Amino acid sequence: MEYDLSHGFEPVPDDASELASVIDACLSTGRMNDMIRRFSDSLGFRQYKPASALHEMAIAEAAVTKFLVTGSEFFAAAHIEDTLDKAEELADLTAQIRSADFYDALVKATSAVVREKFPHVQPTRLENLTSERVLDTTIDTVHAEDTSKPSDALRGVKFVFCYVPGVDAAESLEETMTSHWSDESSSLTIRPDAVFARFLKLAGISREQWLEAVEDVCGVDLREDPPHGAPAWMWERAEAWRKFNPPHDGQKPVTDVRTLVEAVDNVPSGFTPSIAFSADAQALMNRDWNRPLTVTGGVIGLSDLINGSGDPIRFDGSVTVAGDREDIVLSANLPNPLEKAYGIHASAFQSQLKDRDEVRLTSDESRWSVFSERDRSVA
Repeated sequence: MEYDLSHGFEPVPDDASELASVIDACLSTGRMNDMIRRFSDSLGFRQYKPASALHEMAIAEAAVTKFLVTGSEFFAAAHIEDTLDKAEELADLTAQIRSADFYDALVKATSAVVREKFPHVQPTRLENLTSERVLDTTIDTVHAEDTSKPSDALRGVKFVFCYVPGVDAAESLEETMTSHWSDESSSLTIRPDAVFARFLKLAGISREQWLEAVEDVCGVDLREDPPHGAPAWMWERAEAWRKFNPPHDGQKPVTDVRTLVEAVDNVPSGFTPSIAFSADAQALMNRDWNRPLTVTGGVIGLSDLINGSGDPIRFDGSVTVAGDREDIVLSANLPNPLEKAYGIHASAFQSQLKDRDEVRLTSDESRWSVFSERDRSVA
């Protein structure tokens, strides 16, 4: 039943459904509708706002993981929408509306107008019913005016990401680790294979720069034959380093090469080459995944991600990588997250990300197709 409020009301017997209809008609007038809309806007409500509470961060983390695994923003958004606590959100909104002075004034003004139609209704009853209708109308208006979307829950929310080249193709994390001769890994025993070439690529180091730094730190030219009577693996090492010729595109080292040599010496179990950086989750998801990614600043991972050992190092230089989505993982999803297992301060992961202008046609791995599967060496 509709009412034209401009002509006033004729008193009628007290009827709950009619009373509610008159209240709704009052609230639907242009003036009241405009006041409710302005009140709704003043609340600044967004159903989907940047995650901050622990349970919200867990939802955001799972959504980002779904995107990295599937490449689908739809699946990420669906997870946020399906797992957001709508009851808690509604309770918070209701409390916010009820606590506003304007809400009380609106209820009283609406009750006064409706009382003209229902003069015999008990005032408390009228005000309670009016309060409910004003609340419901305001909530509906707030939701109608809300332009937020599920992905907004990720806006400005930073996570630590790890770029681990080759991890998508690997059957286990062990396959992403460097290998070595002898019992322990060091700059003198590490094998120059496809995995180690990934490390040099991430560090922006050429073969010549690495060999020179090793000789400076350890006094050994890895390409020279060992003295007579040396273990067989040393002869194999010299031959492997003479053959080792990974591609180098002229990038500058991200940090001092000798520091990296010393760090390799501090990881006797070997490590997974990676770079870790802090990034806005929404911005990372929205990047152009067909373009190479330049990372300036972050942590270069000389880390055994399985056992939690290693010597990750902060770098301030820039490195450009293929940036395959499949090779980027949330650090939190690793067996030993870098930001937790190594005591690294959060500031160490601060980075700047930039998409390069050129279109990425092939991944870094395709450039290393000459690697032998048998011994993972470079021809």
